[in-house]
Amino acid sequence: MKYKLSPIFIFLFLTSTLWSQQTALSYEVLENNIKTSKSDSIREIYASTLLLKAKKENNVLKIADGYNHLSEINSHTLSGLKYADSIIDLTATLINSKYPAEGYLQKGIQLFYLAKHNESLDNYIRALNDFQANNNTYGKVRVNHYIGLLKNSINEEKEALEIFKKNISFFESSKNKHLYKRQYLKSLFAIVDSYNRNKILDSAEIYGRMGIKESFQSHDKYLYNYFLLSYGSTKTFKGEYKVAIDSLIKGTKLLTNEKLVIAGSYLILSQAFEGLKEYSKSLLYLDKVDSLYQKNPETIFQAKESYKILLKYSQKENNPQKQLNTIKKLLKVDSIINVKHNQLSKNIVKKHDTPELILEKERIIKQLNNSYSLSKNKIIILSIVIIFLIIILLYSIRKSIINKKKFEIIKAKINSDVKEENKENLIKVTTTTTITTGIPEDLVKEIILSLEKFESSNKFSKKHYTLNTLAKELKTNSTYLSKVINATKEANFANYLNNLKVDFAIKRLSKNKQFRAYTIKAIAEDSGFNNAQSFSAAFHKKTGIYPSYFIKELNNEK
Repeated sequence: MKYKLSPIFIFLFLTSTLWSQQTALSYEVLENNIKTSKSDSIREIYASTLLLKAKKENNVLKIADGYNHLSEINSHTLSGLKYADSIIDLTATLINSKYPAEGYLQKGIQLFYLAKHNESLDNYIRALNDFQANNNTYGKVRVNHYIGLLKNSINEEKEALEIFKKNISFFESSKNKHLYKRQYLKSLFAIVDSYNRNKILDSAEIYGRMGIKESFQSHDKYLYNYFLLSYGSTKTFKGEYKVAIDSLIKGTKLLTNEKLVIAGSYLILSQAFEGLKEYSKSLLYLDKVDSLYQKNPETIFQAKESYKILLKYSQKENNPQKQLNTIKKLLKVDSIINVKHNQLSKNIVKKHDTPELILEKERIIKQLNNSYSLSKNKIIILSIVIIFLIIILLYSIRKSIINKKKFEIIKAKINSDVKEENKENLIKVTTTTTITTGIPEDLVKEIILSLEKFESSNKFSKKHYTLNTLAKELKTNSTYLSKVINATKEANFANYLNNLKVDFAIKRLSKNKQFRAYTIKAIAEDSGFNNAQSFSAAFHKKTGIYPSYFIKELNNEK
């Protein structure tokens, strides 16, 4: 006789076996298994195993982690709320960067999904205060995420969008995006939904596509169904109804306990079918929202929207009884929402927005005080900088005036073209040189006359001369030539040659506009210098200004 084991027996057997094996695993391995498992039922086994291990070892923080995982896995249910309460009971007296704040946040999340919004806000604020006290930036990002969702529920969509934008900026760091992948996907979904609510549809579609891709690539396809739904919403608002319906139906089939999301999906599907003029299907999904609300009061906001649309349909059908029934339902949910809505709105302003403004005020005051304490130093530094700039300016003006005078002196010398070539002057120079050098007078006279011929020939600009080569050309010895140059030109041989070349360049530049258009290097080479640097140095040494300035002033003359 053959016996078949029931599926439930097999499951229980495998579960108990797995459980007994996992209790020996480390917390790190268990945490990783919870994170990477694709099935919630398997994740729950690992989370329960972690909790059991922590209780055996009396590890309070790990016990809290176990409850936290179980609350997340059982989200949208009373069990999720129960586990959150267990975290708070266990860690209420701890001083820790994670707990009890994490417990209050988790409780707020579960209360939000159960439509207990005021209680949800109270827990968010407790969590936010604890995270702020412990400088837990990531914790604050998560709390603000859910406060943004609360703002959406009271039609403060613009304020919610600003919160989600700020949160998304936290994940611009690839490190944060990788480290907090699930919250990143939540923030991505929230901003898509927020763009949809604010009818910024192009941005919604861009982020929606991004969300579909990234959630699909995650190990457990976390929020993939949500991104399909939000993409369907975007396409509905854009009037692309067939694409929208396809995405919405796919996303809805993947939902399980998320009654709020299912109700929202039905509403959008109703709108999409109405866009295609398939009114019977549109009505079908509106009725589904009504049926869902009867068993799940947390879907009250979606129910209100469905009743408003159903009322329009009944008016078109001219069905008074149906109109009356729908109006009664609408008035009932309105009365409930108004009480909760008004109180929630006041509470958000009082408990979240106002404290945020106070913190901002304190930050600005502190910033102003710091600015004031630094102002004296800034004034002193600024004064020093201004004085320094004035000195530089005065120096530049003075230098410009001096350079201008030097330029005028050079021009005047060129224009006068005075040459001390008369016989009387030659005799005087010859006599003085003879006395100074001890060289016979006739030799001095001969060398001076030879130098004058050499200077007027401009050979120095074409040929490289040394003292010996010039002495040989002038048919004298280098010692006599050096002494005569020193006595008559008041310069050594090298400076004498450089001065001749500079004078040659000055005269040519003054008369020849085309020569001025040459580069400094070309002018230097045409004047007998080896390079631009030696030419500029010699020019400045003789005149007190640089050739570039001299050329600029010549070109500025009318």
